Amino acid sequence: MSEGAYQRLWDSSHVTLQELLDQEQPLLEPVSPRERQSFQYRLSSVYLCYLGLMRRFDTLYDQMVQPQKRRLLRRLLDSVAGRVLELKDDLVRADLSEYHCLDRVLQDLKLTPADLEVPIPKYFLLEQSTILKDRELMLAEILSRMKPVTSEVGFPEMHRTEAIILLQRAERARQGRLRATFMREIRREEERDRKIREDGWHKFDQDQAAVTIQKVWKGYLQRRRTQQDRRTEMEFIGMLPLPPNQVENAGVMYQASLREDIRRVRQTEKEEEFQLAIEKTHDSIKETEGPDMKEKLKEQIRQWFIECQSVSPAFDPSFPPHRHV
Repeated sequence: MSEGAYQRLWDSSHVTLQELLDQEQPLLEPVSPRERQSFQYRLSSVYLCYLGLMRRFDTLYDQMVQPQKRRLLRRLLDSVAGRVLELKDDLVRADLSEYHCLDRVLQDLKLTPADLEVPIPKYFLLEQSTILKDRELMLAEILSRMKPVTSEVGFPEMHRTEAIILLQRAERARQGRLRATFMREIRREEERDRKIREDGWHKFDQDQAAVTIQKVWKGYLQRRRTQQDRRTEMEFIGMLPLPPNQVENAGVMYQASLREDIRRVRQTEKEEEFQLAIEKTHDSIKETEGPDMKEKLKEQIRQWFIECQSVSPAFDPSFPPHRHV
């Protein structure tokens, strides 16, 4: 997003915030027990709107470059986050429960269940990166001091012929187990066919047929889900190529995250420039306006002495000694 897009988002967020402040006025009035449900509905809608505002201000504070705007956004973000906590407490008191059913409010506001998730401001981690790095360095130093635990019991040496014989023995045992399992299945199938020929086809009732169909269908769904999870895991670790559409989406997301990182670097640069400009302005004001300010203060003090002495001739101000000045 461009700087203009973030500015437009800020403007729309200000309008939404003003509308919410207007809606909160009726919430402060006492409510009768008959209007409890309507009060809970209004409280829930305001709570969801504040959650959306919190996400907007978090995005703006994370991506805005100007230091002056970011200071104002930080105050807005902290204030909105505090208001979210207050509204959550009001919801708990109104519903007498920490879990709320907001499906109706979500549907009316055209929101999704994902909008119920309380966002964690990004600056919680970004501004504590130095502390986290120091913690990682301290942990790495502690681990480097610890000696690795080595087993003193060594493995017995084995001749190549003995190793081959051991591998052959294990392979024959594996093949024997597979052959035994296969023959067991064959005998089971033959026994089932023999019973069917002797007793005839068994007729299932409706419940048994439904259970059998459900069993087969659930097994198919689970196998397909397992196959999909396995493919997703293999794609995640890079053992399988991503589909073309996911490759394109991944490229777009990577470019977006790269732009966000670039804007964060620019934030640091602008903050340094802002602090340097403040120091220069302070020094410039001190050099240009400092003498005039001193003379004005001296003149005010002299005028105060003259006025006090004219009112009370016995006025004798006690000056501190030179060493305390």
